Amino acid sequence: GDRHWRDAPADAYGCFGHGGPRAMVVFPSLDLVMSWNDANVKSREAENEALRLLVQSVTSPTPSAKP
Repeated sequence: GDRHWRDAPADAYGCFGHGGPRAMVVFPSLDLVMSWNDANVKSREAENEALRLLVQSVTSPTPSAKP
């Protein structure tokens, strides 16, 4: 079917309170747990964008230091 967070790893799961402003998401494949409280995250698209940015930040290679 249709995944709720299309840009998060398939093994991600979480709980959301009050429609999204309070949340906790677990990413077993990334060995990561994240949460937010009183955030302006009030739609499925906003949830997906927040998770996409988090996943991108921990999976993107870091730029090498310049000499």
